[in-house]
Amino acid sequence: MLDADHTLTRLIWTDRDFEVMPWHDCTIYAFWSDDTTVDLLMDMDYKCAWVQPAVAQHPFSFYIAPATLAFHGATDIRFSLESVANPLKLNAVRREDRRAIPGYPVETWHWTLEGHHGLLTMRALGYTLYFRQQPTLLDAQRFTYAARGGISFARGAQP
Repeated sequence: MLDADHTLTRLIWTDRDFEVMPWHDCTIYAFWSDDTTVDLLMDMDYKCAWVQPAVAQHPFSFYIAPATLAFHGATDIRFSLESVANPLKLNAVRREDRRAIPGYPVETWHWTLEGHHGLLTMRALGYTLYFRQQPTLLDAQRFTYAARGGISFARGAQP
């Protein structure tokens, strides 16, 4: 995902990259259902890499980048949230139950986004993750709201 200079090797990743994409502790700030494209969009801070501390007992640091995650053709969306005090932080993303759509040359998956305090499930064709900028090295696991420029569902790099 990152090259030796801690730069993303590309700004757009898809479900074809699922097996090599880490999701643990990525933070989701907002959701939006785009009814023109039937996409479920998520504004998130994606944790590109964990950096081992130079001194034992010191905390990790992280390469974090703001991104938009778009699940395409999202249906049967179910969402449960136990707390709204903090953004949803992911534990894992799973896909299973691949199904063909009769009469169409596409397939859907059952997706599960498991968070520390919530769960989102859906059927979708796949996803695209659009990084809006290169990652920044942070001592925290996410940007502050002000530092990330608020909520965005932009699909691509921002100036």
